[in-house]
Amino acid sequence: MWSGGPTSFNPQLVDSGITAETLSPQIFDTLLKLDSDTFKPTPHIATKWTVNKEGTEYTFDLNPDVPFQTTRWFTPSRNLNADDVVFSFRRMIDSTHPFHYVGGGLYPWFAGLDFQNLLIDVQAINPHQVKFTLSRPDNTFLSNIATSYAVIHSQEYANHLEQNDSKDRIDSYPVGSGPFALNEYQVNDFIRLTRHNDYWQGPAKMKQVLFDISHRGTGTLAKLLRNECDVLSSPLSSQIPTIREQDFIELTAKPAMNVSFIAVNTSHPALNDRNVRKALNFAINRQNILDSVYYGTGTQAYSVLPPNSWAYQKDAIQVRYDRTYALALLREAGYEQGLELTMSVPLEPRAYNPSPRKNC
Repeated sequence: MWSGGPTSFNPQLVDSGITAETLSPQIFDTLLKLDSDTFKPTPHIATKWTVNKEGTEYTFDLNPDVPFQTTRWFTPSRNLNADDVVFSFRRMIDSTHPFHYVGGGLYPWFAGLDFQNLLIDVQAINPHQVKFTLSRPDNTFLSNIATSYAVIHSQEYANHLEQNDSKDRIDSYPVGSGPFALNEYQVNDFIRLTRHNDYWQGPAKMKQVLFDISHRGTGTLAKLLRNECDVLSSPLSSQIPTIREQDFIELTAKPAMNVSFIAVNTSHPALNDRNVRKALNFAINRQNILDSVYYGTGTQAYSVLPPNSWAYQKDAIQVRYDRTYALALLREAGYEQGLELTMSVPLEPRAYNPSPRKNC
């Protein structure tokens, strides 16, 4: 069960939500996967890879026995190969690609990484080998293409859609190679996935998975408590205390690769002043935010990287909450009467910001 339906079934086109966090690893495969304990990239449909001395060319060998799903809207004639990998990545980075602007032409998660300027080209060396060329060395590249956003689409299916002048269906009627295929979607009601019996790692134990997206807020928790569903995916932080009180419910939780922060517009005259920015830092009561927004499920950040990142280094200095010092810094900056600023806040809750309005 999930609160809120998808805007697209293509995780390349979203930055979070049910598509990226839950549906993507069921419908699609990626070249690599992130180890659930170490968060390091490991082989998946790419069995191995090599890197040149400059760190700008990555060559991947592909598993030749990865079949795509057969759906009501498409029957594939071949297994996944290098052409599918090239299609999937060029669609994002090449504005002249015939599918680049399908779905809006925005790839938010990759745009945040400046991926289009990092990845210069993707080439099929042979049917089961593909080469990525980067503009510069980047030690996060492997980890980024191991996430649930970097999925592999079927080029054969895309060609079929293009020939029938229905390219927009690629994101609403997906064809992947994952363990489950999309079977049915009723807007604001449910999503039904059915087992991909030819899945290359063996068929899943469950014949189908049904996602209830008909309720928002506490409605989803009520269904779980009444045994109307078996699993509640990504519950709201405010629901965690209630869930922990139920003996018949098992709560499984792992730290997420998320950091929540406030971005400051330094082109604003006041925010261009270092003392004003310091005052804002000292004026934020982080513990109050953790208690009221995250209900004890979050921790204070010591770095822009989350603790489970391989590159994480904990800064020994943590900014304290000190309202008096913050006011003194504002006076020193020439704002004795205070300062009025405007904050832009997203309306839709995210895993890293489950209650945006409370942060104001």
